[in-house]
Amino acid sequence: MSSRLQLLTGGARDLPARQQTLRNTIDWSYQLLHGDEQTLFANLGVFVGGCTMEAAEAVCNTGRNVDVLEGVASLINKSLLQHEEASDGQLRVGMLGTIREYANERLLESGEADAIQRQHANFFLGLAETAANQLNTVEGRLWMDRLDMERDNLGAALTWCLAARDRADTLWRLVVALRWFWHRRAHLSEGREWTERALALTTDGERTPLRGHALYVSGLIAMWQGDLDVARRRSDESLEIWRNLEEAPSLALALIGRGVVSLFQDDAAAARPFFEESLALGTALGDRPLVADALMCLGVAAIGLGDYGTARAQLDEAVREARQVKDEWIVANSLNNLGEVARCLGDYERAGVNYEESGAMFRDMGDKSDFARSIHSLGYVVQHQGDPGRAAALFAESLAMFRELDNKRGIAECVLGLASVAADHGRPERAARLVGASETILDSGRTGRWPADRVEYDRTVGTARTALGDAPFAAAHEAGREMTLEQVIAYVLEDSPRTRSAAHESTLGATS
Repeated sequence: MSSRLQLLTGGARDLPARQQTLRNTIDWSYQLLHGDEQTLFANLGVFVGGCTMEAAEAVCNTGRNVDVLEGVASLINKSLLQHEEASDGQLRVGMLGTIREYANERLLESGEADAIQRQHANFFLGLAETAANQLNTVEGRLWMDRLDMERDNLGAALTWCLAARDRADTLWRLVVALRWFWHRRAHLSEGREWTERALALTTDGERTPLRGHALYVSGLIAMWQGDLDVARRRSDESLEIWRNLEEAPSLALALIGRGVVSLFQDDAAAARPFFEESLALGTALGDRPLVADALMCLGVAAIGLGDYGTARAQLDEAVREARQVKDEWIVANSLNNLGEVARCLGDYERAGVNYEESGAMFRDMGDKSDFARSIHSLGYVVQHQGDPGRAAALFAESLAMFRELDNKRGIAECVLGLASVAADHGRPERAARLVGASETILDSGRTGRWPADRVEYDRTVGTARTALGDAPFAAAHEAGREMTLEQVIAYVLEDSPRTRSAAHESTLGATS
């Protein structure tokens, strides 16, 4: 079953020979093409899942001045290519699987396969790097949509790069360029697989850009998935490599990554020196987006240390810097963290304004992960403003989004949110169970709570314990700690009619 062309090996004996097998049918059509058409047909086989005309012209024109547009039109007329209009209005062309397999055979026979595959990889590297530079702008969603459309081609480019060590430069550049796309579009498992395969090309102790970048991205993905032990080991090794190679821009990124791992482990004091060093490097390099990023991270560390005045000042400065360089993602994250400052201080009105503004920006950028976090944070705001039904609906909505993202930390945060609602509205036993369950989910990845959620945790535990008494609280709490993730989700879903009964509207708009 490995070859579609082997599926049909016979046929009615009274049919022409070309119709007796699928291969003969395609071969007959191929033989009717003139030389340039045959070359173009074979070259187009390098694309997986189709391509735009821009990609076809960049990859398939091998210096023979072939009119790719005219050739594509001819192949469409001969039913060897299909075409459609993509969601962004661009024309896409592609082949059925059996026809593409035949085209690949012809490409291999031509002796040009490696050259065409290299052009294909370089084109999609260019696309990925251009997109990476635009993901934090107002056009970020359009670029992520385009990367989503080209996931099969990006996978083919990565596969080609993994086949030989001399392609390492293209490989690590692709991995670095795609890291935020994988995070924001819920492709973390896919991204982790590619980075693990890239790491497999290296050896422990090797100090090369490929290993340094692969460890950096792998550490980020492990962190986002809640695997903090792996994240810390890999970010530590990446940082050591970049210090040894003395490459300041990569070192600055690695410092940010390592610091954020400490934040995820609820160790703001350990995180702060990494951010301070990155800020100094960014300033020396004149890299204003990096400066804004480091300032934002320092603001988050200050929240963790309870220094809310410093946090607010650093986050406000991060917003100003990010707006100067039109980095919408850093603006949105800084606004979100200003909301965290307000929530820690009990200023829910200000927190709600910050969350609404940042959440709308995340939504417009197509950033699923951070948008889910905004929905979760708004749940606490509306709960404290006296609307438990809407709060529960928001926590459940965010939980569903984090499940899609395979983000265990996010799931745990939403489970705690639902515990908070239960504690405040006469269901202390359920609250105690959900608190215990949220702890187990966090413990599985050695992940700490965000500062504002620590405040909610302490309040929820206190409310439920007072209502139940120490022994009943401990029993329900332990029962929750013993639940598996699947059991926790089922337990939450049991209550879904109560959650869904409260209609909820948000200025963030639709979350699908």
